Amino acid sequence: VFDKLPKSAGVPMSILIYAIVYLVPSVVYMIVFRKRIGLNNIRGFLPSRMPFTFVCLGLVLSLTALQKYAISYAFSYSDATPIVGGSVVLTIFVSALLPAICEELLVRGVFQYEISTYAGGFCGIIAGAVVFGMLHFDLRYFLVYFVAGLVLGALTHVTGSVIPAMIVHFLNNTISILFSGKLAFVAAERIGGTLLMIILAIFSFIFLIIALQIAEGISVAKAAEYVEKSSDNDTFVSKRKRDVMLLTARDGQTFSRIIKVFSDPVFLTCVAVFIVVAATGVKLL
Repeated sequence: VFDKLPKSAGVPMSILIYAIVYLVPSVVYMIVFRKRIGLNNIRGFLPSRMPFTFVCLGLVLSLTALQKYAISYAFSYSDATPIVGGSVVLTIFVSALLPAICEELLVRGVFQYEISTYAGGFCGIIAGAVVFGMLHFDLRYFLVYFVAGLVLGALTHVTGSVIPAMIVHFLNNTISILFSGKLAFVAAERIGGTLLMIILAIFSFIFLIIALQIAEGISVAKAAEYVEKSSDNDTFVSKRKRDVMLLTARDGQTFSRIIKVFSDPVFLTCVAVFIVVAATGVKLL
């Protein structure tokens, strides 16, 4: 929905809506829970996490290209981003930079962190990916956004910061603006066919293996650091942060809490609204 705003509502209205829908709730959250800032995902990250960030970028790009190519190849859809006011720079600002900052701040910085605190990191990543997919109100590409959300969620969880996800989101959107039209044309003309999809799948698999290897190394280092600090009775690592670092919930309640999250009336209502709006093509603006 928001990706299409420049054509109908204008750039100022797009910025206003992004501010109201994403930034205002995030800022309110940071003010209310300001004492926890530094322990949640809205904080800086170590430069040593950059290799993992760019591997995740490669994974998102290859997976997105594979899925969009397959959809365009099968249904001749085109998702080329329209150029705003004839300016590529303005288009990148509205359709790449603004979504990367605002969406990641709310979805991964706030929502995923709180769900991870309650039901474990695994649930936080999945729930964040579902919400990320629904926010785009596009049934055709829901799986594309959901898969990208999984990678961005895992990146945020492993690095402990939403900034790497913002970087990947921005670069992925920018590359999509510059090349998605060409990819859609290639798919619609059936150029490359199955061979190109196989190549993209191979690249996706390679990036996935590398990402898992790096994530494992980071996780082991985190565990070793935690054990060392715990043995020294260091209070630096709070109980709340220890909980969020885990993929499981506290007290062995992972499964029951996951069920509660995905069966929550508010969550189910949002899913119903997404399905109705996306299926009927109703314009929200």
